[in-house]
Amino acid sequence: MSSSDDAVGYGKPPKHSRFQKGKSGNPNGKPQGSKSIPLLVGRSLGKKITVTIDGRSKRLTIAEAIAIQLVKKALSGDARTVMQVIQLQGVAEQLTRALEKEVLDNLNFEEMSMEQLDKIIRLTASPELLKAVGIEEAVDMKIARKFLSGRRKL
Repeated sequence: MSSSDDAVGYGKPPKHSRFQKGKSGNPNGKPQGSKSIPLLVGRSLGKKITVTIDGRSKRLTIAEAIAIQLVKKALSGDARTVMQVIQLQGVAEQLTRALEKEVLDNLNFEEMSMEQLDKIIRLTASPELLKAVGIEEAVDMKIARKFLSGRRKL
């Protein structure tokens, strides 16, 4: 009979149709220009549309229009939508905090100019961010500037 290597059955295709050693199962790879679903959705949510709110036309992104509709539905008393809005707000806050912390962790204070430091302080004046940089409490801007300029000299 034939050897066990030549056996054909479930999980054992014929030898001639098996993947060849050293060859990829997808030799051409992903086609150039093909877009991922998250990228397409993200682009779509960023597009502007004209919406009528209180009798006035406004240009909003699709994401903004969806958020307004969700909140309106929640305000109408739909309990399920209320929970969705609360969950979305929580997730958005967590993502924002994580992103801000990531940015602060990757900043190189030693190589920044005072103008750059001032801008960072103005943009990140929340207590959590100041704490992440090492300031224990949200404090006066002058104290924060002194702290960051001190970090710059380290």
